[in-house]
Amino acid sequence: MRLASLLSGPVEDLTAYIPDFGLELYDLRRFTDGQIKGTILSRVALLLFKHIRDPDLRQKLPGILALLKTLLTEKETGLQWLEVFIRYIVSARQEEDLSAKNLVEIAEQAISKETGEYVMTLLEKLRNEGEERGIVKGKLEGIRGLREAIETGAAVRFPGDIDTVMAKVNKTDDLETLVEIAKTIYTANDISEILALLK
Repeated sequence: MRLASLLSGPVEDLTAYIPDFGLELYDLRRFTDGQIKGTILSRVALLLFKHIRDPDLRQKLPGILALLKTLLTEKETGLQWLEVFIRYIVSARQEEDLSAKNLVEIAEQAISKETGEYVMTLLEKLRNEGEERGIVKGKLEGIRGLREAIETGAAVRFPGDIDTVMAKVNKTDDLETLVEIAKTIYTANDISEILALLK
C-alpha cells in the first residue's frame, strides 16, 4: 500500500509534496506464536500486540514474559524493557481483566519472585501517577467551573466591572480564593469587596 493511495483530493497536483513510501501491514493473527521470529524484544512486542485484546491473555502472558528472562541478566536495560511492556499492558487492558495481583503473580511465575516484586512496585508507581493526574485534572476542572460561576455572578451583580474582575480572577489558580469569591459575589455590596479577595 502506498501513502498516496490513502489520500483524496487533488493528489496529482500535489504529487511533489506528498511523501512516497510504502506501508506494510501485517495481521499477526495469521501467524502462530512459533512463527513470530526475531530478537527477544521484537518477539515480546509482537506477541503482546497479537494477544493484547485476547480474552485468554492471562494464559499467554507467562510465556511471553518468560522470553524476557535472558534480558534481565542486564539488570538496568532488562528492567527498563519490562517496565515498557508492563506500562503497555496496563494502558491497553482494563483492571477487571487483568488485576495488579494477576500481573505480579504472572511475573513471579514467568521470571522470578524478585521480578514480581519489581512489577508490584512499578504498578504502585503507575497507580500513584494516575491519582496525581486525576487530582490535577480535577483541580483544573474545579478552577474552570469556579471561574465560570464567578463570571456569571459578576455579569449579574456588577456588569460594568466584569472585565476588571475577570482579568484578576483568570490570573489566580488558588482554589480557596476562587471558592471565597464565588461565595461572596452574590452578597458583596460593591466590587471592592471582590477585588480585596484577589490581593
